[in-house]
Amino acid sequence: RPPSSRLEVADRRSDHLIATILVPFQGRKDGWMAVEQALDIARLEEAHILAVQVVPSPHQRDSDSVFTIKSQFEQRCQAAQVHGEFRVVVGEMARKTADYARQVELVIFAEATAASANEALNALRRSECAPLLLLLPSRSISRRRVLLLYDGSAVSNEGLFASAYAAMRWGCDLTIAATARTTDLRGFLAQYLTRCDIAADVIDCAGQPPESLPKFAREHGVD
Repeated sequence: RPPSSRLEVADRRSDHLIATILVPFQGRKDGWMAVEQALDIARLEEAHILAVQVVPSPHQRDSDSVFTIKSQFEQRCQAAQVHGEFRVVVGEMARKTADYARQVELVIFAEATAASANEALNALRRSECAPLLLLLPSRSISRRRVLLLYDGSAVSNEGLFASAYAAMRWGCDLTIAATARTTDLRGFLAQYLTRCDIAADVIDCAGQPPESLPKFAREHGVD
């Protein structure tokens, strides 16, 4: 099970939880919001940013627009003193995102890529190494709010640990959507949050797990 105290969380990883942040990128305005959020977290975690732009055909790899986006990304990373890498790959957005997501600890999606986020999430649910996901609304956000879908599984326990880390280390607000209705599960969550000294909103979603994560996040005011 996940660690149940601040000391255990610190012992789990003595330095930082996140080493690499993936930003699926399409060059839109909210895509740059995702980059700025990644830069913010990268500074907190001393992390590396991997921005991936997926294009449908090989001839688009070397287009002027891609070159401009790459240059702007590198300039922002340099200004923030964060190590960043920009890759252009050919293929389908959701599939490529899922492939790269398995290699990182955090993926930040802009709302424009919400459909790909949902498809990538479905693919990652079948993986044993799913990363954290951060979905940004089109509007700017002033506070970080974390949403955790929790069903008591081993993967969701990993998510609970990571969410607790974000709440304690980054000062995030935490919302937990409990997708299984059992006394043991709700009791464990209450005990875990108390031991970690975390205040969280727990939403009962038993029997009706969110079909669309971006829509659910917007409805409950979380990122």
